[in-house]
Amino acid sequence: MSYVIEIVPYDPIWPARFAQLGGELRAALGTTALRIDHIGSTSIPGLAAKPIIDIDIQISVAAFAPTHVAATSDRGKAVVLIAYRLLSGGRK
Repeated sequence: MSYVIEIVPYDPIWPARFAQLGGELRAALGTTALRIDHIGSTSIPGLAAKPIIDIDIQISVAAFAPTHVAATSDRGKAVVLIAYRLLSGGRK
């Protein structure tokens, strides 16, 4: 199987897209998310990049609960599910 990686010219909509996604994540996670940052090549103005918004979420392990996965997984935020699996030792 092979994959094609598409690099596109910088799109000035990327920061606004992150702001929207970050806001949805903040609303779903509340204070459990210590930081929500736009990372990767789409976060650098003027840089050509894969058209994928990369988001880093730092979460409070003490406050994290499986209910947060349910609150966000239906909105396509797989990163939260992955974080939960990592923090829970890989359990689904």
